Amino acid sequence: MQAEKIRILQYNLTQYTNQYAGCSFDLFQKDSCLRQIFTYAKPDIIAVNEIGANVRYAQRILNNCLNINGVHKWAMGALTEFSSENSEGLANMVFYNSEKLQLHSSQHVANTVRDFNIYKLYLKTPQLILGDTNFLVVVVAHLKAGRTFEDATLRTSQVECLIEYLEQYDLMDNYILCGDLNIYSATEQAFQLLINGANSTVCFHDPIAVYADWHNNARYAYLHTQSTHKTQGNCFAMGGLNDRFDFILVSNAILNGSKDIRALPNSYCVLGQDGNHFCEDIISLKNELFPRNLLEALYDMSDHLPVLLDLEISKKTEKYNWSAIKDIDIKIFEPADRQLEFTIVDRRKHTYTMELLTIFGQIVYKKDIQTEIGKNTFSIDMHNLPNGIYCLRLSSEGVYTTRKIVKK
Repeated sequence: MQAEKIRILQYNLTQYTNQYAGCSFDLFQKDSCLRQIFTYAKPDIIAVNEIGANVRYAQRILNNCLNINGVHKWAMGALTEFSSENSEGLANMVFYNSEKLQLHSSQHVANTVRDFNIYKLYLKTPQLILGDTNFLVVVVAHLKAGRTFEDATLRTSQVECLIEYLEQYDLMDNYILCGDLNIYSATEQAFQLLINGANSTVCFHDPIAVYADWHNNARYAYLHTQSTHKTQGNCFAMGGLNDRFDFILVSNAILNGSKDIRALPNSYCVLGQDGNHFCEDIISLKNELFPRNLLEALYDMSDHLPVLLDLEISKKTEKYNWSAIKDIDIKIFEPADRQLEFTIVDRRKHTYTMELLTIFGQIVYKKDIQTEIGKNTFSIDMHNLPNGIYCLRLSSEGVYTTRKIVKK
């Protein structure tokens, strides 16, 4: 069994937009910082918060920070433009390495504070045409900021909205939550709903299992992600590094690796954080773990630090028993633009399950068929199916035979 490593980076970009809430930023400087950060971290999935709620900002990052210097592998998900504050607010986004991953679908969960965005990705494997791949659902979140009771109540209502949606969503087993949660303690109700909710199928876990009162606690300085600045400057939060706001949480299946994707031990880290800068800015004092140019880029880019986690995804070379059904011969008549016709020459009477699958493994047609000894002709109406690659699969008693179908 082969394996593929996928590195996830979660990052609040601190107002990656021209103007917001009375603040303005030099996006050319931010682009320069992001290029340094991404080059150093080498991620495959980048989940971000506080990107301008207009596709041009996401496209700018794609063109100026990722697909550069001959690289063309980066793609992005869908962006939603909801903001409760103004017509061009701040949004979430995911970027992904299209050499390893492909986007299956994008959803969003609207609420009165900020959208949640849900991106379903799948791993590119040699067995993809047979519907054999691994799916990963990435939920990107940005909860309400602030320490008041009202702020905490809004965070709780946001999470309640998300969980209600996920209970109806085809979540599967392998899912993660990335985001700036603005949580001060693991005891806060919003966080407890995420990790100890009543429905175990939509519960998340901290991959390093550090459930504590993180705020202003030097013991957990190695996990603090805000603020990179000790004093006020250019609309960044101040006070130095004393809060764990940014997280990558994982499902039980990923935590334990029970469904072919697992969180690699000792891979969770805060980029730029050496644990020795409690209530200090990221460029003060000496940092033995990270280069100076990276620290300066992190300081100039955002008042948050990125979080990293590595996943190991099994690339299965065999999911089913793909042994040919030796008693039959199949002939396909193409093109299959409106109707797929094929014959089966069977050496015995038999019942088969006939399925037509997309490259994502979705079954778009299924029927049990009965053959007689000799030549049998069958057809499937392709008229309403989009053009693309499909897989015709016949199965009987756990044994499969398949044929590739192309509709042009």
